[in-house]
Amino acid sequence: MFGNIAHVFSTFDARYKADDPTPLARGINSIQLLKNGDRWLVISLLWDEERSDRPIPAEYLPEGIA
Repeated sequence: MFGNIAHVFSTFDARYKADDPTPLARGINSIQLLKNGDRWLVISLLWDEERSDRPIPAEYLPEGIA
């Protein structure tokens, strides 16, 4: 974060149903935000899916998730 702008990485997984044991896909969201008064606005959202040759780096995964 700097001034009124922020950049956030978040991980995601996609499932048909919430109780599916294995996700269809996993990846990382890249979100750019702008503070406008008392609220944050999403300016852009990009994502990329994990691949076998490009796994999600451990520092982006929640604790206990591999």
